[in-house]
Amino acid sequence: GTAVWFATYGPDKVAFLWGNKEAVKLWNKESVSNLVNTDVFSNRSIAVKKLHEELFHIVQTKKEVHVCRRTMYPNGKAFTVDCEFAPIQIVGPDGEEETVAIVTAQPVEDADAGKVESTRANEMLKHT
Repeated sequence: GTAVWFATYGPDKVAFLWGNKEAVKLWNKESVSNLVNTDVFSNRSIAVKKLHEELFHIVQTKKEVHVCRRTMYPNGKAFTVDCEFAPIQIVGPDGEEETVAIVTAQPVEDADAGKVESTRANEMLKHT
């Protein structure tokens, strides 16, 4: 199944708002509330912060779709997903409409493990 989650990448709030069971599994969490309560804001690297700013600009400000391939390390194990970030209007707890991102992530099956390792090395360079 495809992992789907709602998220906001705002300048003062980056958070998961909801996720399906595939998203919960993908991010290595126990439950949806675990996912939603994950602090993705505090300890961000510069690279991740820049990514979040870009996503906010493209998806939540310009309301455009952003497609990318990302390697994630939710529990130290690398896995690669093709992600689509699309704008979606929701009504927030305060009754105000806001644009957030609906994210779909499709795992990339990669038989070539060597390629994964070199990708991981490149990813790590990017994040140091």
